[in-house]
This record gives sequence, C-alpha cells and structure tokens, in this order.
Amino acid sequence: MKKLTLGILFSLACVCAVFLGCGKKNVDKSPGISFVNGAGYVASDVQLTAKDTFRVGITASSSTTSGAELVKFTVVRVFHSAVTVLDSIINAKSFGPWTGTFIANSNVGSEEWRFFVTDADGETASKIMTIQTTERPIATYTDIKADAQLPSTHTVGSILDLTAGVVFPSSTATYDDSPAVNVQALYFNGSGNATIGSLDDSETGDVFNTFRNSFRSDTIKLVYYDLQNLRFKDLSSGMSTGAFDAVADNAGIADAVGTPLAVKVANLAVNSIIGFKTSDDVYGLLKVTDLVPGDSGSITYTVKVQQ
Repeated sequence: MKKLTLGILFSLACVCAVFLGCGKKNVDKSPGISFVNGAGYVASDVQLTAKDTFRVGITASSSTTSGAELVKFTVVRVFHSAVTVLDSIINAKSFGPWTGTFIANSNVGSEEWRFFVTDADGETASKIMTIQTTERPIATYTDIKADAQLPSTHTVGSILDLTAGVVFPSSTATYDDSPAVNVQALYFNGSGNATIGSLDDSETGDVFNTFRNSFRSDTIKLVYYDLQNLRFKDLSSGMSTGAFDAVADNAGIADAVGTPLAVKVANLAVNSIIGFKTSDDVYGLLKVTDLVPGDSGSITYTVKVQQ
C-alpha cells in the first residue's frame, strides 16, 4: 500500500511538472503592435480605387514580459509576391506613433500589407490589413483645341496637359512665381507636319524654346515645376475610330496603348489615334477630330485617360 501511495504521488508530481513546464513555455514574450485609428488613417481591411493614396499609423512597445528593446520595423506588401517597402532599425522600448503614406496597387485585386516589429530577443509581432483595389474611372475630354507654334496667331496655346484635358499658352505657362502646371507635351507643325511631342524630344524642345522666347525676354526663364516626359504610340493603323469611341474603362485603355516608346507622333490627320503613357504610368488615348495644317494652324482632339 505504501508503494502504491508513493507511486501515485510520483505520478502526480510528474503531471504537475509537465503542466508547469508547459505553462512556462506558453508565456507570451512578443512585443506589442497596433494600428493608429482615427480620421485619415486606414486601420483595417478596406476597398480603395487603384493608385489611391492612403495613410497607415503604427505604435509598438517592448514585451511586458521580457522588456527586450525593439530593434527593427518592417513593412511588406504582397500582391502575388512579397515586396519589402521599409526595413528600418529602431533600438527603443517604444516606437511611434509612426505614419506612412502609401499608394494602392495600380492593378485590380487583393493586396496584403504586413507591418512587423522585432525585438532584441528575436520575438516578432505583426499587424496585417488587406487592400482591395478596384478599377479607376476614366475621364473623357472632348473638343480640346491647341494652336501650332506661330506666335502671331498663338491665342489658345500649344502646351498640353493631356491627363487634365488642358491647353496652356506659352505666355502663361509656369514662370518663376506662377503656380505649377503639368507640361506634358507640345503640339506644333514640324518636319513631319502636324506633330505632338514630348519635351525631351529634340525637335519638340527646339520649337518650344523658340516660341517661348518670343513671349518673354531671356532674363525671365521658364521653370518646369512638373515637366512630364510622355511616351507615345501611333495607333491609327490598328485602331478604328469606332473602337476608340467604345473604350469605356481602364483596361480598355491599357490594352489599346500597350507599350508606347516614341517621343513624338507626326503626320497627324483627322481620325489619327495616339496612345500615350505619362511618367507616372497613367495611360490615355487621343483622337484627332479636326486639324488645320501649318505653323499658324490648330488641332482639335478628344482624350480618354485613366484617373
């Protein structure tokens, strides 16, 4: 009986040891991490339009158990594959509030955003949110008129902001103390007749500088606050005007434009169609609806562009 009692006591001791041991192993030593809530912050799963800007705030603190210092903060975005957006050293007991401003994926779909803190003991904590991106709308601008480069008849302008459907006269374009404008392209009559070109094209740049100086003295210099080098593709032989008119969404524009590489498109005529892409990956289509040839002529067009 004595042996039986001792055996039972020994078994109970072993069971207690096992449970106590397991309890120690399950102590949470991970640091703390939280999203910042409030106006202007995204702190949970959300649906945004592709390429929307959003802001995330993070606060983090050392483990209340270990007190180990935070040593690293990492941000990773995952859309088909993982891309590290930020990997920074901390070395502090607490971190934040930290704020990051990001741009939602330009493609439609689901993207995970993962925010990690790691402490000196190698313990990691994370917060994860999913950004669901939807199609961006397109804008259509009709009956936009631009002049060619002859100064004596230059009343409308020939500096083009295709993404906004705006034409600027060279005499009122961005000067030293003026508000910034998007200088995206230029319409002019060049060696290839009616032409739309990017300002980094040599012929386009020469024409622009010539008539710019006819409006202002050389002591007043034009400042390109937002000079965007566009790339073009002549779609006139591959896209009908009916197909242009039928384009109604981002995918239709992107599919039609493809990969534009040209710095200009010349020999434009009524019903010519141009695809273009801006330096920040906005795609658009342009259809010529009227054209008066020559240095004192003009062009009228319709633009469909991603927003």
